Amino acid sequence: MHPVIRVVSFLVFCVALARPEPGQLIVAILIIGGLLFTLTLVQVRQTLVMVRRLRWLLLSILVIYGWFTPGVPLDLPLPEYLLPTRAGLEDGLPRVLTLILILLAAGILLVSTSRQQLIAALYWLLSPLRHLRWPPERLAVRLALTLDYVTQQASLWQIPPTTPATRGIRGRITHIAQHLAGLLPRLFEQAEQPSTREVTLDILPPPSVRQWGWPVLLVIGLMAGALIEL
Repeated sequence: MHPVIRVVSFLVFCVALARPEPGQLIVAILIIGGLLFTLTLVQVRQTLVMVRRLRWLLLSILVIYGWFTPGVPLDLPLPEYLLPTRAGLEDGLPRVLTLILILLAAGILLVSTSRQQLIAALYWLLSPLRHLRWPPERLAVRLALTLDYVTQQASLWQIPPTTPATRGIRGRITHIAQHLAGLLPRLFEQAEQPSTREVTLDILPPPSVRQWGWPVLLVIGLMAGALIEL
């Protein structure tokens, strides 16, 4: 599939799930599940990393909606102050599921599209801005430099494995604090160094007319899902 079509399909997917209906979520789950089956096991693991990294954010969203929304608590054998409300879960679960689906879609896009292809696709989509006297090359170059910087910083933020002397809660906290203390000077040093990297932009040929059918089918499928009554 053409990189431009992948980016457009991802944008269509995100816009369609901005305020999803239950039927749209079911269709979206089927689409993401089918796409995951087309990936290798390594690519699936890389895709799931994005969800794992944001698991605490997703959990906090569910807690805020479930436990802080007024309403009737669930009928469970627990103290009432420990139970979430039905209205909170009805509001929170679709939002958490939507975020998970968008994260999975973003992960699938990133593992199936190289960085150079992604930048070239965005450059192709932004090329009409040239008629407004706004050069799209600037955004493409800045995006390439930002992705390189994020990749470099991600390796720096990884905490080294613990040793027998740093195990336990207190040792773990001390280990993390020492790593962060040594990390800050390295971040300031890299931030002060000017970037001398050369960026090469690939010029993609336009997608074929037939390939534009993929985002169109995606729109039709998600719109049809909104008509499903559950």
